[in-house]
Amino acid sequence: MVCIRQHPITGTMLNPRDYYFTTKAYEMMTSEEITLSNQRFYRVVHKELSDQIKAFREFREASKKSVKNDKTLYAASA
Repeated sequence: MVCIRQHPITGTMLNPRDYYFTTKAYEMMTSEEITLSNQRFYRVVHKELSDQIKAFREFREASKKSVKNDKTLYAASA
């Protein structure tokens, strides 16, 4: 899995191969700017993970209902 980070100044997403440019950008930033950048990055990651968890839970509930329906149909046909 590739870890993609957000550029501290522009906010665009970066691949690990762009690490050098990210490091140089961090050297030019104040600690407040770095803190804000990290907060923005973690907000994005938290939102993405929340969406994935929500989708998984919906899928799990739908599959449970599907299995119940299949068992009911099988019992009715027997």
